[in-house]
Amino acid sequence: MTPIKILIADDEELICSSLRKKFIRLGYEVIVAHDGKRALAIAQNENPHIALLDVKMPKLSGIEVCKRLKSKKETKDIYVIMFSARAEQNDIETAKEVGADSYLCKPIPFNLIKEQVDKFVGKIG
Repeated sequence: MTPIKILIADDEELICSSLRKKFIRLGYEVIVAHDGKRALAIAQNENPHIALLDVKMPKLSGIEVCKRLKSKKETKDIYVIMFSARAEQNDIETAKEVGADSYLCKPIPFNLIKEQVDKFVGKIG
């Protein structure tokens, strides 16, 4: 079986680097983007199974990236986990409205992110 491919998109390099290392150690293939425009391009070209998208990113927000991914036949099945330091109910509702499969609030312990990833992997594995 080919490894599960995860796209991590966040403008904070430390978050990307930390998550990337942890998921690679667990056997995942990981691609990183530091802005929304790049995340969208990577998702369309690489077709990851899972996208971890920060809500607030330069060039395109995570919300906009999610909306565009979920609106296209080729990328609509990517499991999108949104994350943000913002925990207001309207932010969570907006993420759900554009098709996010999950929403986590920063700071996020790695085990919670892994739990969401495992939930999805269980559906396809």
